[in-house]
Amino acid sequence: SDVTFVGEGVNEDVLGLQVAPSTLVFSNSLEQAQLVPSLEFQFRGLTPVPGRGKGVDYSSSQPSKVHVSSGGKVYPLAETGANEVYITVSYQGQQPVNIPVTVDYSKQLVGLKAAELEPGETFTLVALNQYQALPEILGVFDDGSSSPLTSSHKVTASLPEGAESFISVDDERRVRSSLAIPASSPINLRLTLAQYPDASLDLPLRAVDAPPEVSLEVLGKREV
Repeated sequence: SDVTFVGEGVNEDVLGLQVAPSTLVFSNSLEQAQLVPSLEFQFRGLTPVPGRGKGVDYSSSQPSKVHVSSGGKVYPLAETGANEVYITVSYQGQQPVNIPVTVDYSKQLVGLKAAELEPGETFTLVALNQYQALPEILGVFDDGSSSPLTSSHKVTASLPEGAESFISVDDERRVRSSLAIPASSPINLRLTLAQYPDASLDLPLRAVDAPPEVSLEVLGKREV
């Protein structure tokens, strides 16, 4: 799991820059959001580099409306209206990434939905006894638009009575099941927001028992 350099040194190239979330929508002046950039390293692959002191720079196209700290924390200051406002995330040698920001206090958060899943579509756990990340949860507003949730929104998960004996959800919103769950009778995982109790999502879960993984270590022949 670690990269160890031997010899005098190795120059590891950075192959790309990604930032999450890809858009920001603020509907409350007390909200805040944390941008998390990730660098695609030559040997380590995609590696998150949040916070200060990682060589990542942040700037706001309109600092009077949206403020971003040197560590990537974003605060709304005024409604953006028809203005195009974005946060630029840059790293030396990489193409900067622009994150569009909307500040609209008339928007009301009315629901949740899972990215890349249609309403009511079942989410499949592809193996038993292994944690699997839930899909990204988006906030749905009263005008029909949707956006990734900011860091101010705390999502809680609850299960039907009795399901806790074989399904568990950890603090990183990963879920696992110790029993197979058929598609014909999925288990609903309820996701809610503390600040907006009416905004919730029942995510149907099914789980399949994946084939076992086998690894062999074969001793080679020794020639005399």
